[in-house]
Amino acid sequence: MDRRLLCMLLAVWLIGCATPGQISRMHRFEQTEKVYRDLIERSNLEAAGRFVSKAWRESHPLAPGALRVFHVTDVSIMKMTVSEDNRQVDQTVDIRYFRTDQMIEKGLRDYQQWQFDEEKKKWVLNTGLPMFE
Repeated sequence: MDRRLLCMLLAVWLIGCATPGQISRMHRFEQTEKVYRDLIERSNLEAAGRFVSKAWRESHPLAPGALRVFHVTDVSIMKMTVSEDNRQVDQTVDIRYFRTDQMIEKGLRDYQQWQFDEEKKKWVLNTGLPMFE
């Protein structure tokens, strides 16, 4: 193969690919979102709250133990959109759950906005915990 053609193909490939920083952010997102989703699926909602932004937690204080009455039965990611710079991820998630004091299964759609905090090098959930009723 001609050396110029090979160089041109390599240049086109590199222009179309994500930067190492973007790849690293998305790898961190996948890890963070998996841990968060696992906590939600296991109904460990108080621990999942640690992924929520400090501003949201301060504006939505929860009474200790308030989330213990909810038991999650299913979590399904319906849609995911990633910003071009890989610094924001929007997800639509369907959650099935029941209150342990009612035993009636309910569902909710959770709209999540994740933002990468460059200073702390971690992903933060800006939209808070799912709105269980």
